[in-house]
Amino acid sequence: MSSDKKQQAVQVDREVRQLIRQIDTTWLTVGRLCARCKSEQLYLEIGFKRFDDWLREAVGWSRSRAYVAMSAARELVPIRDADLSRMTMQNAYILSRVSRSKQGALVEAAQTQTEQAFRQTVEATVPGLHLEPNFHVEFWVPRSLAEVIERCVDKAKVLNQTDSRTDAI
Repeated sequence: MSSDKKQQAVQVDREVRQLIRQIDTTWLTVGRLCARCKSEQLYLEIGFKRFDDWLREAVGWSRSRAYVAMSAARELVPIRDADLSRMTMQNAYILSRVSRSKQGALVEAAQTQTEQAFRQTVEATVPGLHLEPNFHVEFWVPRSLAEVIERCVDKAKVLNQTDSRTDAI
């Protein structure tokens, strides 16, 4: 490969990585706005009967991804926004699972490490946290069954005193 071609490749690689990083850091704003829309039931004002219906159409993220963003934004309130905006959503979510007393010491690692490396750092710093990787599973069910599942999840949220689907189940 010629020197000029290699420089072009390095430049393109750098630009792509910067753009992806920018996309990855919008999670904080999206998470907070989604949480506000849900808590104030703003979705009703624009014709949606359910928050999840608005979420699917407006945000375009999976429900679980949106709830991860909402949860991380809520649980990491003590950390400055400038610091949070330099983390990926997944690293922020992992950090939110750590006790608040230990979060501050892990902020820099959350900003600079890949998810896999950060997961290892957290497990070494907070033994016994059991951060298993999540796997996305999707399947189709009839609407009536989906409604039954949603009611069960809502009851689990009440019983477990949480707004998070993941924490409820």
